[in-house]
Amino acid sequence: MEDFFSEEELFCDHIWPEDYFFTKRYSRRREDTISKLPDSLLSQILSHLPTTKEAVRTSVLSKRWKSLYLLIPSLVLNANEFPNHNSFVSFIEKFIAFSKEQNSILHKLKLSVKKNVNDPPCVTRWLDSVSSSKLNHLDVECLVNRKFLEAIPQSLYVCDTLVYLRLHRVSIIEFEIESVSLPCLKTLVLEHNVYANDVTLESFISSSPVLEDLSIVRMVPDSIRFLRVCSKTLTSLRIDYLFGEDDDFDDEGFTREGTGVFIDAPRLNYLKFEDDLSDSKVITNSRSLAKVNIVFVFSENDTADVIDLPKRDMIRNFFTSISGVTDMKLSSHIVEFLHYNNEFDPMLLPQFCNLSRLKLKVSKSCLKMLPTLLESCPNLNSLVLVLDFYKSNGKARKIRASSVPRCLQSSLENVEIKRFNGEAARMEVARYFVENSLVLKKLVLDIGCSTMEKGFYITEQGVLSTRWRTIWLSTPVLDLHTHDFPNFTAFASFISRFLDFSRGSSCLHKLKLESWNFYYKMPLSIYTCESLVSLKLSDVLLADSEYFSLPCLKIMHLVNVNVSFDMDFDTDVIDSSKRSVVRTFFTMLSTVRDMTLSGTTLHIISLYLKHELLPQFPYLIRFNAVFYNSDLGKLPNILQSCPNLKSLVLVTKLYLYNIIYEEFKMNDLLVLSSSSVPECLRSSLEHVEIKTLIRGAVAEMELVKYFLENSAVLKKLKLCLRRLCITEEGSYMLRDLLALPRPSTMCQILLK
Repeated sequence: MEDFFSEEELFCDHIWPEDYFFTKRYSRRREDTISKLPDSLLSQILSHLPTTKEAVRTSVLSKRWKSLYLLIPSLVLNANEFPNHNSFVSFIEKFIAFSKEQNSILHKLKLSVKKNVNDPPCVTRWLDSVSSSKLNHLDVECLVNRKFLEAIPQSLYVCDTLVYLRLHRVSIIEFEIESVSLPCLKTLVLEHNVYANDVTLESFISSSPVLEDLSIVRMVPDSIRFLRVCSKTLTSLRIDYLFGEDDDFDDEGFTREGTGVFIDAPRLNYLKFEDDLSDSKVITNSRSLAKVNIVFVFSENDTADVIDLPKRDMIRNFFTSISGVTDMKLSSHIVEFLHYNNEFDPMLLPQFCNLSRLKLKVSKSCLKMLPTLLESCPNLNSLVLVLDFYKSNGKARKIRASSVPRCLQSSLENVEIKRFNGEAARMEVARYFVENSLVLKKLVLDIGCSTMEKGFYITEQGVLSTRWRTIWLSTPVLDLHTHDFPNFTAFASFISRFLDFSRGSSCLHKLKLESWNFYYKMPLSIYTCESLVSLKLSDVLLADSEYFSLPCLKIMHLVNVNVSFDMDFDTDVIDSSKRSVVRTFFTMLSTVRDMTLSGTTLHIISLYLKHELLPQFPYLIRFNAVFYNSDLGKLPNILQSCPNLKSLVLVTKLYLYNIIYEEFKMNDLLVLSSSSVPECLRSSLEHVEIKTLIRGAVAEMELVKYFLENSAVLKKLKLCLRRLCITEEGSYMLRDLLALPRPSTMCQILLK
């Protein structure tokens, strides 16, 4: 089938026959309408596709579209999408040359370039070519060893239309300060670059008169000794440091002495200090600063002992400069640093009087620092505490302080403790807030584990205090699994105790139980629960009952559900009383809106349909069904019972000799038995997804054809196609299938 593909298609190596035939067929149907639009409008349409690759794929539609993708105002390319570096370079240069020839305007350029040692330079040349155009957005990422970085051309420094600029692993050479003019630049991201000197980077920043968002990620070494960020318009700043790896790492000659960071941005609102190796950090004009995130600003080298007074003053001044913020995050490294230095300088931390929200990550060894930190936040309203320590069986130490922090007595209303698992040391943290908080409204214990474990650990909160001893028994949600308990007896005993306590009350709204034991028999009372909204059963046995009443049920999932009345369904004579029980059972479910049925459950329904029709499900909107291939012929009969269905998800499986297979055999036939088209296909069914991988088997084609030919309002049909297994014959079958006339003019076929 290679004869069908153009050079552009071969570049897009993810194109395959189904996409090709669908594109061709779709283009022929729409050519008279779309192809008459002017090039400028079509190129704008193509620019809204997710990637440049998608735009290039349209070149196969017709001769009219062959070069249109070269006119798009947005180019997004990754070297990994090309077979080699040469083809990547060739494509970009073809694009740039065509753009110049046609005088087209490139607004956005995003390149991810991967180069080896012997690959010739190219990035500088490309950037020089596009800088003279009306470029708004430039994102250049060079994945290359720092010894072979390419330089940014001088022309980029005078691009007066540039709004967004990201430079990753390039060389920013020295330039004349007067020659820099970036009047529209609002966002600047500089990552792992090498600079000519300190002045070069400082001028680059200060020469952007409307700069609002700045992110600098430095590497060792980058030729910068003192980073100065001076901007009257900057509102957001992020600073980080990265060590190189392997042959890219070079710290020869690097010393901290004499290095520093100086920030003068009077309109700065947000500051994130992730990592920094500099010897000093100074922030001035910080009146507008409202939110900070401090990760690793100070280290053991910054110990504020009694000997180094200038160091102590620098650290104290740093925290004073951010003391006016309303929202602050501190990492475990910073908390540990403060804990250690608090012994030398108890006045190291200023008062954060405006602070309303605080997030702390705390190690176990620094828990006693918690009251000191809280004492510095007299008006704190919300605290998120991340417990950053491993589980230990050792005895927990109580959090002690000479006095209760002021915020716990007057303002702290919300506390969330993350990574809480009931271990003794973590319990002490929760106990501290329970016993000392006078105005606390909400205490959230976020279990850093699975949902099932959360249901178990909520029971351990009884050790917080006497008041909490039985509060957990009133929780409206119980979520448990047998593996949370030493044995099944303990599991059953615990649930019995819980239910005995809550008997007669209406506090339990949600019950989720999971057990490895199979086919528990459901009690008859489950059929008459008048408040039940959602029912999900898996691997259980439903008992006979002559009366069902579930008036509020909206969601039902039945997976591998067995019924005690299906024993004789394969015989010719069926006891009418058993059919009556089945009929009553499905009638009880007639109010559901969302239903999921497994292959086992649908097999029972299929056997029942041999004798009489299903009751109606007039409220059913979403239906997820797993069909054994042998039962799929009853699909129209089941759809007849869902007159208002909007969404259908199908999975088909082959059940043979007690083994479930995923696929149809290539020559299997499928007969969809129905005297008429189901009502939902004529009036309501808008979305169908067939999740089974389609290889082009006859039965698979018949299933797809059934929906295409009979669905009058279908909007989307999703198909999963097995790319590696599909044959040329199957490709032609699918092409013909996609060419079938469809009653629904809005129908889209989505191929995976």
